[in-house]
Amino acid sequence: SDLLPRRINSFDYVVPHGKAVSAAGVAFDSCQHLAITNDLVALTNYSIVIWACGNESTADESFSASEEIKVAAFLAAGGNLFTSGSEIAWDLDSPSGPTKADRNFIHNQLHAAYVADSSGVWNFSAVTNSIFAGSANGTFDDGSKGIYLVGYPDVLAPTNGGAASAVNYSNLTTGAAGIIYNGAAGGGKVVYLGFPFETITSASVRSAYMADVLNFFGANPLRFTAITSLSSNRFKLAMGGATGIYTLQTAAVLNAWGSLTNLTNTAGTFEFTDAATNSGAKFYRLKSFP
Repeated sequence: SDLLPRRINSFDYVVPHGKAVSAAGVAFDSCQHLAITNDLVALTNYSIVIWACGNESTADESFSASEEIKVAAFLAAGGNLFTSGSEIAWDLDSPSGPTKADRNFIHNQLHAAYVADSSGVWNFSAVTNSIFAGSANGTFDDGSKGIYLVGYPDVLAPTNGGAASAVNYSNLTTGAAGIIYNGAAGGGKVVYLGFPFETITSASVRSAYMADVLNFFGANPLRFTAITSLSSNRFKLAMGGATGIYTLQTAAVLNAWGSLTNLTNTAGTFEFTDAATNSGAKFYRLKSFP
Protein backbone atom coordinates (compact mmCIF):
# COMPACT_ATOMS: atom_id res chain seq x y z
CA SER A 1 0.00 0.00 0.00
CA ASP A 2 1.05 3.63 -0.50
CA LEU A 3 2.32 5.67 2.46
CA LEU A 4 1.07 9.26 2.73
CA PRO A 5 3.38 10.98 5.27
CA ARG A 6 1.50 14.30 5.37
CA ARG A 7 -1.62 12.49 6.51
CA ILE A 8 0.38 11.06 9.41
CA ASN A 9 2.29 14.15 10.55
CA SER A 10 3.87 16.85 8.41
CA PHE A 11 6.01 18.31 11.23
CA ASP A 12 5.77 21.83 9.75
CA TYR A 13 3.29 23.32 12.19
CA VAL A 14 5.27 26.50 12.60
CA VAL A 15 3.65 27.43 9.26
CA PRO A 16 0.03 27.84 10.47
CA HIS A 17 1.34 29.66 13.54
CA GLY A 18 3.48 31.93 11.36
CA LYS A 19 0.68 32.68 8.93
CA ALA A 20 -1.64 33.64 11.78
CA VAL A 21 1.02 35.86 13.37
CA SER A 22 1.80 37.49 10.02
CA ALA A 23 -1.92 38.11 9.40
CA ALA A 24 -1.85 40.25 12.56
CA GLY A 25 1.06 42.27 11.15
CA VAL A 26 3.62 40.96 13.63
CA ALA A 27 7.11 39.70 12.74
CA PHE A 28 8.48 36.51 14.31
CA ASP A 29 11.41 34.11 14.64
CA SER A 30 11.10 30.36 15.17
CA CYS A 31 13.27 27.63 16.68
CA GLN A 32 13.11 24.12 18.11
CA HIS A 33 12.89 23.60 21.85
CA LEU A 34 16.45 22.28 21.98
CA ALA A 35 17.69 25.72 20.95
CA ILE A 36 16.18 27.01 24.19
CA THR A 37 17.53 24.34 26.52
CA ASN A 38 20.97 24.43 24.86
CA ASP A 39 21.12 28.22 25.36
CA LEU A 40 21.29 29.00 21.64
CA VAL A 41 18.17 31.20 21.91
CA ALA A 42 17.24 33.22 25.01
CA LEU A 43 13.50 33.52 25.60
CA THR A 44 14.11 36.71 27.57
CA ASN A 45 15.22 38.45 24.35
CA TYR A 46 11.56 38.41 23.34
CA SER A 47 8.41 39.93 24.79
CA ILE A 48 6.11 37.20 23.41
CA VAL A 49 6.78 33.47 23.06
CA ILE A 50 4.49 30.97 21.30
CA TRP A 51 5.21 27.43 22.54
CA ALA A 52 3.54 24.67 20.51
CA CYS A 53 3.34 21.25 22.16
CA GLY A 54 1.03 19.48 19.71
CA ASN A 55 0.26 15.99 21.03
CA GLU A 56 3.40 15.79 23.20
CA SER A 57 2.62 13.89 26.38
CA THR A 58 4.45 12.07 29.14
CA ALA A 59 6.62 9.89 26.86
CA ASP A 60 7.98 12.83 24.85
CA GLU A 61 7.43 15.51 27.52
CA SER A 62 5.25 18.52 26.86
CA PHE A 63 7.56 20.61 29.04
CA SER A 64 10.76 19.02 30.33
CA ALA A 65 12.26 20.05 33.67
CA SER A 66 14.83 22.27 31.94
CA GLU A 67 12.17 23.81 29.70
CA GLU A 68 10.03 24.58 32.73
CA ILE A 69 12.93 26.50 34.29
CA LYS A 70 13.50 28.53 31.11
CA VAL A 71 9.83 29.36 30.66
CA ALA A 72 9.38 30.26 34.34
CA ALA A 73 12.32 32.69 34.13
CA PHE A 74 10.85 34.22 30.97
CA LEU A 75 7.48 34.76 32.64
CA ALA A 76 9.08 36.12 35.82
CA ALA A 77 10.82 38.74 33.68
CA GLY A 78 7.45 39.89 32.33
CA GLY A 79 7.36 37.85 29.13
CA ASN A 80 4.04 36.79 27.62
CA LEU A 81 3.41 33.13 26.74
CA PHE A 82 0.92 31.49 24.36
CA THR A 83 1.07 27.71 24.58
CA SER A 84 -1.18 24.98 23.26
CA GLY A 85 -1.27 21.20 23.32
CA SER A 86 -3.60 18.30 23.92
CA GLU A 87 -1.59 16.55 26.64
CA ILE A 88 0.14 19.30 28.63
CA ALA A 89 -2.25 19.03 31.58
CA TRP A 90 -2.20 15.22 31.50
CA ASP A 91 1.60 15.23 31.47
CA LEU A 92 2.02 17.82 34.23
CA ASP A 93 -1.05 17.41 36.45
CA SER A 94 -2.79 14.05 35.96
CA PRO A 95 -3.83 12.28 39.19
CA SER A 96 -0.65 10.17 39.36
CA GLY A 97 2.81 10.51 37.84
CA PRO A 98 3.77 14.19 37.59
CA THR A 99 6.50 15.57 39.84
CA LYS A 100 5.93 18.36 42.33
CA ALA A 101 7.86 20.66 39.98
CA ASP A 102 5.53 19.71 37.12
CA ARG A 103 2.45 20.53 39.16
CA ASN A 104 3.94 23.80 40.37
CA PHE A 105 4.73 24.76 36.79
CA ILE A 106 1.26 24.19 35.38
CA HIS A 107 -0.49 25.67 38.43
CA ASN A 108 1.73 28.73 38.96
CA GLN A 109 3.21 29.41 35.52
CA LEU A 110 0.46 28.29 33.13
CA HIS A 111 -2.16 29.15 35.78
CA ALA A 112 -4.20 26.05 34.98
CA ALA A 113 -5.08 22.66 36.41
CA TYR A 114 -6.02 19.28 34.95
CA VAL A 115 -9.74 18.42 34.98
CA ALA A 116 -10.07 15.53 32.51
CA ASP A 117 -7.97 13.67 29.96
CA SER A 118 -10.32 14.21 27.03
CA SER A 119 -13.13 16.58 26.20
CA GLY A 120 -14.69 14.04 23.83
CA VAL A 121 -15.61 16.93 21.52
CA TRP A 122 -13.61 18.78 18.90
CA ASN A 123 -15.55 22.06 18.73
CA PHE A 124 -14.92 25.19 20.76
CA SER A 125 -16.28 28.67 21.36
CA ALA A 126 -15.15 31.86 23.07
CA VAL A 127 -16.23 32.62 26.62
CA THR A 128 -18.44 35.71 26.82
CA ASN A 129 -16.44 38.81 27.75
CA SER A 130 -13.13 36.98 27.33
CA ILE A 131 -10.31 38.19 25.09
CA PHE A 132 -11.76 35.98 22.31
CA ALA A 133 -15.30 37.38 22.53
CA GLY A 134 -16.54 38.18 19.04
CA SER A 135 -14.32 35.62 17.32
CA ALA A 136 -16.08 32.76 15.56
CA ASN A 137 -16.63 29.30 16.95
CA GLY A 138 -14.12 26.75 15.69
CA THR A 139 -13.33 23.11 15.10
CA PHE A 140 -10.03 21.27 15.50
CA ASP A 141 -8.98 18.00 13.91
CA ASP A 142 -10.68 14.79 15.06
CA GLY A 143 -8.57 12.80 12.64
CA SER A 144 -10.74 13.44 9.60
CA LYS A 145 -9.67 16.99 8.70
CA GLY A 146 -6.26 16.34 7.13
CA ILE A 147 -4.06 17.96 9.80
CA TYR A 148 -3.59 15.30 12.49
CA LEU A 149 -5.71 13.53 15.08
CA VAL A 150 -6.06 15.28 18.42
CA GLY A 151 -6.81 12.18 20.42
CA TYR A 152 -7.23 13.54 23.94
CA PRO A 153 -8.02 17.27 24.16
CA ASP A 154 -7.26 18.31 27.75
CA VAL A 155 -10.03 19.77 29.90
CA LEU A 156 -8.69 22.60 32.06
CA ALA A 157 -9.55 24.84 35.00
CA PRO A 158 -8.00 28.21 35.95
CA THR A 159 -5.85 28.46 39.08
CA ASN A 160 -4.89 31.43 41.24
CA GLY A 161 -5.77 35.11 40.94
CA GLY A 162 -5.88 36.68 37.52
CA ALA A 163 -6.68 33.40 35.73
CA ALA A 164 -9.97 32.70 33.98
CA SER A 165 -11.57 30.42 31.41
CA ALA A 166 -11.49 31.98 27.94
CA VAL A 167 -12.48 29.14 25.58
CA ASN A 168 -15.04 26.39 26.12
CA TYR A 169 -15.58 23.03 24.46
CA SER A 170 -19.00 23.02 22.83
CA ASN A 171 -21.72 21.45 24.97
CA LEU A 172 -19.27 20.54 27.73
CA THR A 173 -20.55 21.86 31.06
CA THR A 174 -17.46 21.21 33.21
CA GLY A 175 -13.98 22.56 32.59
CA ALA A 176 -12.56 24.72 29.82
CA ALA A 177 -10.69 24.42 26.54
CA GLY A 178 -8.55 27.48 27.15
CA ILE A 179 -7.24 29.57 30.06
CA ILE A 180 -5.87 33.10 30.23
CA TYR A 181 -3.87 34.79 32.96
CA ASN A 182 -3.79 38.59 33.05
CA GLY A 183 -0.64 39.13 35.10
CA ALA A 184 -2.51 40.36 38.18
CA ALA A 185 -0.58 38.10 40.58
CA GLY A 186 2.82 38.84 39.03
CA GLY A 187 4.73 37.72 35.97
CA GLY A 188 3.81 37.94 32.33
CA LYS A 189 0.46 37.14 30.74
CA VAL A 190 -0.42 33.62 29.60
CA VAL A 191 -2.82 32.06 27.11
CA TYR A 192 -3.07 28.26 27.25
CA LEU A 193 -5.22 26.08 24.97
CA GLY A 194 -5.91 22.43 25.82
CA PHE A 195 -5.72 21.44 22.15
CA PRO A 196 -3.06 22.24 19.53
CA PHE A 197 -3.59 25.63 17.90
CA GLU A 198 -2.36 24.36 14.54
CA THR A 199 -5.17 21.77 14.38
CA ILE A 200 -7.88 24.46 14.15
CA THR A 201 -9.32 23.62 10.77
CA SER A 202 -10.13 27.16 9.59
CA ALA A 203 -7.28 29.53 8.73
CA SER A 204 -9.53 32.54 9.38
CA VAL A 205 -10.39 31.24 12.86
CA ARG A 206 -6.70 30.64 13.58
CA SER A 207 -5.91 34.19 12.49
CA ALA A 208 -8.73 35.68 14.57
CA TYR A 209 -7.71 33.86 17.76
CA MET A 210 -4.03 34.65 17.23
CA ALA A 211 -4.88 38.33 16.74
CA ASP A 212 -6.84 38.24 20.01
CA VAL A 213 -3.86 36.68 21.79
CA LEU A 214 -1.37 39.20 20.40
CA ASN A 215 -3.68 42.09 21.26
CA PHE A 216 -4.00 40.74 24.82
CA PHE A 217 -0.19 40.71 24.98
CA GLY A 218 0.00 44.32 23.83
CA ALA A 219 1.49 43.67 20.39
CA ASN A 220 0.73 46.72 18.31
CA PRO A 221 2.57 46.53 14.97
CA LEU A 222 3.08 49.60 12.84
CA ARG A 223 0.61 49.65 9.97
CA PHE A 224 -1.41 51.81 7.59
CA THR A 225 -5.07 51.60 8.59
CA ALA A 226 -6.56 53.75 5.81
CA ILE A 227 -5.56 55.86 2.81
CA THR A 228 -8.11 58.45 1.66
CA SER A 229 -7.97 60.26 -1.68
CA LEU A 230 -8.63 64.00 -1.32
CA SER A 231 -9.06 66.77 -3.88
CA SER A 232 -6.22 67.61 -6.29
CA ASN A 233 -4.85 64.07 -6.03
CA ARG A 234 -3.75 64.55 -2.42
CA PHE A 235 -3.77 61.69 0.06
CA LYS A 236 -4.62 61.42 3.75
CA LEU A 237 -2.88 58.58 5.56
CA ALA A 238 -4.16 56.99 8.77
CA MET A 239 -1.62 54.89 10.69
CA GLY A 240 -1.44 52.85 13.87
CA GLY A 241 1.14 51.10 15.98
CA ALA A 242 3.40 51.42 18.97
CA THR A 243 4.13 54.96 20.10
CA GLY A 244 7.35 56.55 18.91
CA ILE A 245 8.88 58.62 16.11
CA TYR A 246 8.67 57.39 12.53
CA THR A 247 9.93 58.50 9.14
CA LEU A 248 7.31 58.58 6.40
CA GLN A 249 8.86 57.83 3.02
CA THR A 250 7.44 58.06 -0.47
CA ALA A 251 8.41 56.84 -3.90
CA ALA A 252 7.18 56.74 -7.48
CA VAL A 253 8.95 53.40 -7.96
CA LEU A 254 9.71 50.86 -5.25
CA ASN A 255 13.51 51.07 -5.49
CA ALA A 256 13.79 54.85 -5.04
CA TRP A 257 12.49 55.87 -1.62
CA GLY A 258 12.83 59.39 -0.27
CA SER A 259 12.04 60.84 3.15
CA LEU A 260 8.85 62.92 3.23
CA THR A 261 8.55 63.84 6.92
CA ASN A 262 9.06 62.61 10.48
CA LEU A 263 5.92 61.81 12.48
CA THR A 264 5.44 61.33 16.22
CA ASN A 265 2.89 58.76 17.35
CA THR A 266 1.79 59.56 20.90
CA ALA A 267 -1.64 57.91 21.05
CA GLY A 268 -1.25 54.67 19.08
CA THR A 269 -2.99 56.09 16.02
CA PHE A 270 -1.95 59.08 13.93
CA GLU A 271 -2.64 60.79 10.59
CA PHE A 272 -0.82 62.75 7.91
CA THR A 273 -2.06 64.57 4.81
CA ASP A 274 0.40 64.75 1.93
CA ALA A 275 0.27 68.34 0.68
CA ALA A 276 1.58 67.43 -2.78
CA THR A 277 -1.07 67.98 -5.44
CA ASN A 278 -1.58 66.28 -8.81
CA SER A 279 1.42 64.09 -8.02
CA GLY A 280 0.18 60.93 -9.73
CA ALA A 281 0.64 57.42 -8.39
CA LYS A 282 3.02 57.00 -5.48
CA PHE A 283 3.95 54.59 -2.73
CA TYR A 284 4.27 55.25 1.01
CA ARG A 285 6.10 53.41 3.77
CA LEU A 286 6.90 53.99 7.46
CA LYS A 287 10.21 53.29 9.13
CA SER A 288 11.44 53.77 12.67
CA PHE A 289 13.36 57.01 13.17
CA PRO A 290 16.17 57.59 12.43
